[in-house]
Amino acid sequence: MKIRYRIFLGFALVLIIGFFLLVSWILTDVNVQPKKSMEESMVDIANILATYLETQLEGREISTIKIKNMLNRAANRKLRAQIYELQKTQTSLSIYVTDEKGIVLFDSENENNVGQDFSQWIDVRRTLRGQYGARTTRSNPDDPLSSVAYVAAPVYYHGDIIGVCSVGKSWASINSFLKTTRKKIILIA
Repeated sequence: MKIRYRIFLGFALVLIIGFFLLVSWILTDVNVQPKKSMEESMVDIANILATYLETQLEGREISTIKIKNMLNRAANRKLRAQIYELQKTQTSLSIYVTDEKGIVLFDSENENNVGQDFSQWIDVRRTLRGQYGARTTRSNPDDPLSSVAYVAAPVYYHGDIIGVCSVGKSWASINSFLKTTRKKIILIA
């Protein structure tokens, strides 16, 4: 009888550990999938805005006047979008534009960044080199929930990269979706 009891306990223990590992893996994957989807959309937005900036070029000079006006109008626009459990009432993208040296020409979130050197930010540095540029940075170094994702696209002039358009979005915008999904998975488990 003792051997049966030990076999049963061993089997139960393996089952419980396996189930725990499965739920843990699912919860980890649940955190990553929406972020992948958000980044994919941000790539589209960054490239559309970079292309728009190319239509506004004055020679090799990037003009940000019209994009600034467009973003100001979008910020003042009344939104009432119910996205599942999220009530969205305003736009939440940040955008900055740099020249070919990585010097900020425009920043929708912080005008004090204009003139700053962003060439060492990985999204700008890689994009200026012709690579895919993306990064995640915490707006508050002590708060892991303050992470902001940035995706950049090159601004071209006759085939040369003369600047970068980078789009940023806070992970907080999808955290409500992630919390709800995590709760459901844990409840079901």
